Amino acid sequence: MEALTPDYDANDLPDDMQPICELIGFEATIKLIETYGGLEFNIPAQMDFFHPIAELLGEELAVKLGGYVGGRMYIPRCRTMRRNARKRLIESMRFSHTRQEIALKLGITERNVYQFLERSS
Repeated sequence: MEALTPDYDANDLPDDMQPICELIGFEATIKLIETYGGLEFNIPAQMDFFHPIAELLGEELAVKLGGYVGGRMYIPRCRTMRRNARKRLIESMRFSHTRQEIALKLGITERNVYQFLERSS
């Protein structure tokens, strides 16, 4: 079964990622987090087109990011944002799907679904 795309919310981003989101946009910020979350990168002020960030985001957004950061940057994993998105998905599916179906669609365990539903009741 195909996993669902999370319903991320910009308000769930950590404070240090808010300016990045405003600079390069929400979709590019999510792409950055999903690809490199948990890693530290050197983001040069003069961005090289072959830099992994430029390859991921495209030259225009990478140049903007380089101009803003111009040095080392830790890209957070954003666990709270991911957890909140998963909760919203579970909640939206709670009456139309079984726990097993929800678990399969979200790529989590049935026990996780059960625990969430029990806490939210």
